Amino acid sequence: MSANFAKAVESLQKAQQEFQTPTKDMTNAYLGNKYASLDSCINAIKPALHNNGFALVQSGGKDELGHFVDTKFVHITGEIFSSKIYLELDKTNMQGVGSAVTYAKRYGLLSLSGMEPDENPDDDDGNKASAFVFFAFCKSLGTMTEVAWVRNYLT
Repeated sequence: MSANFAKAVESLQKAQQEFQTPTKDMTNAYLGNKYASLDSCINAIKPALHNNGFALVQSGGKDELGHFVDTKFVHITGEIFSSKIYLELDKTNMQGVGSAVTYAKRYGLLSLSGMEPDENPDDDDGNKASAFVFFAFCKSLGTMTEVAWVRNYLT
């Protein structure tokens, strides 16, 4: 392990101790459940990242597996922690693309930071109704067994 990597990991550990819990500040118009918006997630996580030498970068791209949002924590040492969330569109118009990108940004940020927006295990944030988000996440894991397990869980 390089000294830069060790320093970046130590900084990430410190940042994680400073992260705030994202608040569920939005209500799903169709399901009526509350969820943490992308803005809430960014406001809860980004200050601690900056205080510990990280920049948050979220960009889109496409590879052999499809379109994705790549979330990166870039440390001042040059070390990078990243998470790709692949998009599965519920709607094939710009609203569907925007929704999928927002979900991918939110879930990329939460998964990379190790955060949960809420401690309530009975509230699934509408994910059973939006299985495409978790399918997209599992697609990035790379094995059909994991994808099949999540599909069975969600249905």
